[in-house]
Amino acid sequence: MTVSIHSQPRQLPSGFRMLLEQADARDFFVGARWLDAFHEHELEENAEHRIYCAEVDGTAAAALSLCTPAARAGSRFRKRWIPAASLSSATSFQSCAFGPLLCDDVTLAEKGLRAIFQYLAKHERQWAWVDLNGLDRDAPWFEPLVESLRKAGYVVRPYPHFPSRYETYRERILKDYLARRSPEDRKQFQNYERKWRKLQRENAAEFRIVRGPGDDIDDAVAAYRWVHERSWKQPERSPAFIPRIISEAFQAGVLRMGILRVDGQPVAVEVGIAHDRGVTMLKTAYDQAFRDRSVGAIAILRTIEHLIEKDHVEQIDFGRDDEPYKRLWMPHRWERWGVAAFNPASLAGLIGLSAQVRDDVSQHARALAKHLLRRSSAATGVSESPREPPG
Repeated sequence: MTVSIHSQPRQLPSGFRMLLEQADARDFFVGARWLDAFHEHELEENAEHRIYCAEVDGTAAAALSLCTPAARAGSRFRKRWIPAASLSSATSFQSCAFGPLLCDDVTLAEKGLRAIFQYLAKHERQWAWVDLNGLDRDAPWFEPLVESLRKAGYVVRPYPHFPSRYETYRERILKDYLARRSPEDRKQFQNYERKWRKLQRENAAEFRIVRGPGDDIDDAVAAYRWVHERSWKQPERSPAFIPRIISEAFQAGVLRMGILRVDGQPVAVEVGIAHDRGVTMLKTAYDQAFRDRSVGAIAILRTIEHLIEKDHVEQIDFGRDDEPYKRLWMPHRWERWGVAAFNPASLAGLIGLSAQVRDDVSQHARALAKHLLRRSSAATGVSESPREPPG
């Protein structure tokens, strides 16, 4: 077994580059197009990209895309002291998923993972901690990854990283899906439908999905930039990254981008990315001047309608985080996980571990308090009203 380290995803040895490109078909968020764009636009200032590649019996078995020092953007530890001698997933606030690149042979893949972490422990002992985040805890590689870190000598602490809202669909017509929602939810959706009809009566209102041949991707990127600049959102740390992702997803055939225009001007966008699990809504934005007309909600509803009726999706998720407005659209919740691995032979590693233990205790205490509050609310019949979704 041999382990090599590379700083440029485009310059990976052919077998590993093939693993990366094959991942595009399964999950755009961990494939070549995403990683190339991430490397060029999203690496934090002064960060170094380190892609560890393990070859087993002449086969490209496993690769792990990391950066040093450990990234803060999107990290659970962004407000904590992070030592310079640290590694993390090559992820940011924009990342919806992360995982190792593995060959199809499960045995070789697991050997490759072990080889990477053994290499870190034996030949790169300077790393105080390794933070792998954005992980799917139900993936078949999750437990082998955790066990490989432990066998390499790290103290390992899995943790919930970020939540995501999702919904599953068995219907093929939007109105059939809405019929199974609660009366309160249906009333909200009907309100958005009324506002959509009113917008069409009073203005030249048009909605369309950009996804493939015949669509103008340059116009779609321009629409995203226009709306984002006029939205409630803060400027992006890397303004070129999402436009690049929109273009890459379009070229890959996985873009599902809804654009709502009023009198020819884009006023709301919904950027979706298709993958083997369904579609992830990566970005939502609307022009603040049109907030009272609920153009953001209209764009979401029309996009979901297209995905149900044209793409026949079985699942849609809202990417990262759990803002209250998302609960109307996606009633269910899951967690992406992280794995923090601390080097017990390093003072910085021990400091990081002690801070993590404190965080774990605090989190369990908060979870217990929420559980007790929910039980108390249920007993008294009091419930929290959901916030109004944004425009």
